[in-house]
Amino acid sequence: MKELTVQIKESAFHCEYATSLSTMHHLHKEIEIIYVRDGRSTAFVDNKAVEIATGDLLLVCPNQIHYYEDSSSGLYQILIFSTDILFEMQSLFRKYQPAENVFHLTADSFSAKILGELTAESPRYQHARQAGLVNCLMAELLSTVEMHPYIGFTDKTIKTILAFCEENYNQDISLQQMADALHMNKTYVSRIFNQKIQQNFKTYITTLRITKACELLQDTENSISDVSEEVGFGSFRTFNRAFSAMMGMSPSEYRKSLKYLP
Repeated sequence: MKELTVQIKESAFHCEYATSLSTMHHLHKEIEIIYVRDGRSTAFVDNKAVEIATGDLLLVCPNQIHYYEDSSSGLYQILIFSTDILFEMQSLFRKYQPAENVFHLTADSFSAKILGELTAESPRYQHARQAGLVNCLMAELLSTVEMHPYIGFTDKTIKTILAFCEENYNQDISLQQMADALHMNKTYVSRIFNQKIQQNFKTYITTLRITKACELLQDTENSISDVSEEVGFGSFRTFNRAFSAMMGMSPSEYRKSLKYLP
C-alpha cells in the first residue's frame, strides 16, 4: 500500500495485510502498528530513521509524522486503532510516548500470538474480542519500555495544509489555488512542502492519489478506469504511468496481488 497527510479513520480498529508500506508522509490521531512478517523497510517517525525487518514491530504514537522508504516486497501486518479502545492506558498517550518505537518479537512470543489472533474470525462479539486483544498487546509491549513525556507534532499550519489536500486531492488543484483557498502566500506554502513535508506539492498530491487508488482497488469492485477518475487523474494513461512508477506494478497487477494476501 503506497506517504504528510492528516488521515481520518472511520472505525476504532482496522487491521490489514499489505505487500509494501506507504512512502507518503502522514499522521493521524490513532496508534499505528506495523508488524513485519516478511521483508524489511526504513521507517521514519518524526524524522528519526529506524530499520525494521522480519520479526520487528513498529509502534507509531498518535500525531507522529511517519512514512516508509526502501520497503522490500514482503508481508506487513498493519494495525490502526483509536486510543478510545484502550482501558487504563487510554490517557497515557496524551502525555507520554515510548522511548523506543521498535520491538523485536520471536515467533512464539505472546505478542506475536496476539497479532495472529487479531485476524481470526469470531462468530460473536468480534469488536469486543479485538479490543481485548489490542489491550493485551499494548500492555505487553509497554511493560518492556520506558515512557517519556510526549513531544508531539503541533504545527497547525502544516495540519491545515494537509487537511486541505486530503479533502481536495481528487480535484484539479494547483499550489496557487490551494494557497488562495487557505489565504496563504504561494511561496510560503511551497517552502513548507519542500522543507517540512520533504516533497513538492505535485509529487505529494500524486502520491496521495495513488494511495487512495490502492485503497479503492483493495476495498471495492470498481473498474480501474473508474478508480482513476475517482482519485483525480485526468487520463487513464497518466494514472497507469504514475501508479506503475510508485508501486512497481500496474493497477491490474496490484489488484491481482491482493488475492494472495492472508
